[in-house]
Amino acid sequence: ISLQDSNYNIDMTNLYIYNNSVDSQIMSGGGIYINDNNVNILIVSCVISKCSSSFGGAIYMNLYNQRVNISQSSISDNYAITAGGGIYIYIANNLISLLDVTFSRCFSYNGGGLSIYS
Repeated sequence: ISLQDSNYNIDMTNLYIYNNSVDSQIMSGGGIYINDNNVNILIVSCVISKCSSSFGGAIYMNLYNQRVNISQSSISDNYAITAGGGIYIYIANNLISLLDVTFSRCFSYNGGGLSIYS
């Protein structure tokens, strides 16, 4: 899933994303890639497993002025070469909420489960 400059609120519920990858030398977000401004992102009851990339094995988010809520989800068996084996988030002026999110067997050079930069 790739979203860029959508200007819409994003609601992902009951998704199963499995065994995805992007060119792990240069690309980001093996399962989900979001590069957006001024929107709200909701990820609920999702499973993202066995995904890989350079940044954000499962999920990559480059966000400005947004609210992100991830709940009741499983992020497992993902790999990123550089940072954020599970999730990589670059944020500015954002609110991030993780509730009942399980990270397991995610690997990266920086931040196996989660990497947050601002």
